[in-house]
Amino acid sequence: MTFLDKATASLKESEEVLLQCTQGAQHDNEKSAECRRGMKTAAQDISEQLSGGLSELLELSSLVSRQMVRIQQALEEEELCLTKECPKQ
Repeated sequence: MTFLDKATASLKESEEVLLQCTQGAQHDNEKSAECRRGMKTAAQDISEQLSGGLSELLELSSLVSRQMVRIQQALEEEELCLTKECPKQ
């Protein structure tokens, strides 16, 4: 085998390796893009769930605050009745 034959064989082998690497990289890029799309969808779902959960939490907090105001008002009214003559109900 001559030098040129060896060089040609080596170049063909290099070409095959390069093609395999290129195809593998393309496949990896597709997988990466698919993974990123999945992550984006999951992030959007989580964001929506958090937003809904926070809205529910704010509503619950508001209800608790109103109830606490009512309880405090009732306690203050009761305390006033203990220090003064209040009509019996």
